[in-house]
Amino acid sequence: APLYYYASAALAAFRGLSFAVLRDLSWVMTVGSAAWVFDLARFTSGSKFAGVLAVGCFAATYLPTGAWVDLGRADAMSLFFLLASISVFIRERGPREEAGAALLMVMAVMTKQTAIGMAAGLSLYALWFRRGAARWGFPVVTALGLGASWVALNRDGWFAYYAFGLPRSFAWGQDMRWSFWSVDLLPM
Repeated sequence: APLYYYASAALAAFRGLSFAVLRDLSWVMTVGSAAWVFDLARFTSGSKFAGVLAVGCFAATYLPTGAWVDLGRADAMSLFFLLASISVFIRERGPREEAGAALLMVMAVMTKQTAIGMAAGLSLYALWFRRGAARWGFPVVTALGLGASWVALNRDGWFAYYAFGLPRSFAWGQDMRWSFWSVDLLPM
């Protein structure tokens, strides 16, 4: 998904072409994610101490997760938009906030496609647990945003090729299904 690369290109127009631009963007997004973690923990618990503790736990994941947040990858930006979307979504204030949460989720998906699972999860939550117009706001705006993005990005077929065609061409070994749990995750 191209949003990270568009943002990087815009920043590089001012700062010049270098990997530092990518790393700086990722670092800023990581700091922003820490702010959203604080906001989520404070809002759900009512305690600033819980917010600080949550940010500490978030920061403590830096090395165990491979120090990926400042490498100049799309992950940090996607996480930023994902946390922002969830933070706005859980407040249930009104239709503008629902639309804002949905647009932030679309930005998360357009930064990294794996966020689509969270978009689906929050949409199902809204459909199942919310009442009235709030039930439909997030799922409809998310679907419209993703649909519009799909149309805009699929003009020459490159997006469909990289998002769906290329991943389908990889062979999946049976050992891959379990090696993540037994080899990659357990040593942490």
